[in-house]
Amino acid sequence: MQHDSDKHPYLIRKGHRHIGYVDRMIRQSHSDAQFQGYVDALGDHGIPFNKNLVVQATGHYYRAGMGAAQALMQRCPEISAIACYYDLMAFGVIRGLLDLGYRVPDDVSVIGYDNMQFTEASYPRLTTVETPSQLMAEKACELLISRLEASGKKQNTAGSNFSNIILEPKLIIRESVRTIPDAKDTEKKETNL
Repeated sequence: MQHDSDKHPYLIRKGHRHIGYVDRMIRQSHSDAQFQGYVDALGDHGIPFNKNLVVQATGHYYRAGMGAAQALMQRCPEISAIACYYDLMAFGVIRGLLDLGYRVPDDVSVIGYDNMQFTEASYPRLTTVETPSQLMAEKACELLISRLEASGKKQNTAGSNFSNIILEPKLIIRESVRTIPDAKDTEKKETNL
């Protein structure tokens, strides 16, 4: 699964330059890929990485997101957007921002990852990244079946223990991200390239 989605470049295209990132405390390959996508997107657009804009939440749920929002805004009140590792964290980030008196997306934009069932029911409706879960499950089953069939035929499966399948996540644009006024020109220029 390819996790370095379009969410970070999307925020940059919308004019955001001070983008906070809420990561999970326990590192795994998919969280590493998301974080690297954040760092790469900043670098690709000439924005220097600032470790003060990154918070590792103590969990990946609602309350962790609330605490992360408060920590980020205390450290860097100039943040205009926050990208979250997971949608439940993003819900908590929105609540934490509201508790601090910020409006989403008017003051701070928020984007999640996973396109959970309730992202359309949140207020504002959460912009997020959808992972192709159904397709991932299908591909995993196909690989398992082919391996079982190959081992049943006692074929030499050396070198075929690993498969690299890239499944593209999809950006779901809703209401939680705003365009910074000067960014409208940037978006038009990029579309004309």
